Amino acid sequence: MILEDTTKIRVEATRRSLLRLHKALLEDSRVSYEKIYNRPSLGGPQLLQLLIHDPWFAWLRPLSALIAQIDFEQEDKKNPMTEESAQALLQQVRSLLTPGDSEEPFARRYRSALQDGPDIVILHAEALGR
Repeated sequence: MILEDTTKIRVEATRRSLLRLHKALLEDSRVSYEKIYNRPSLGGPQLLQLLIHDPWFAWLRPLSALIAQIDFEQEDKKNPMTEESAQALLQQVRSLLTPGDSEEPFARRYRSALQDGPDIVILHAEALGR
């Protein structure tokens, strides 16, 4: 089925919300990392390398991967996004951001971030379209 304009707009809005949420979660993790490991302020390439390779930031990788998947599917000219694939992406977002009682690393840390940060709660609601 052809992608409806409203769904296309919703996917893009969700993507932007996920980017803001990812940035806030990364910033919170960076601050904690710097305190625990007594590191000076990290930024730019250093932070990117830690995000990719350091176990401290590994919990964020499912969110990073989901954003990358959305980007890929939006830009794939050979296989344009369909209504079904867009709805599947939006369902993946809902599943990831509604961790329930899961003990996966992302779920545990995300629940904690939601409890500790009102800004995270706002970004969470935004990403879920509420």
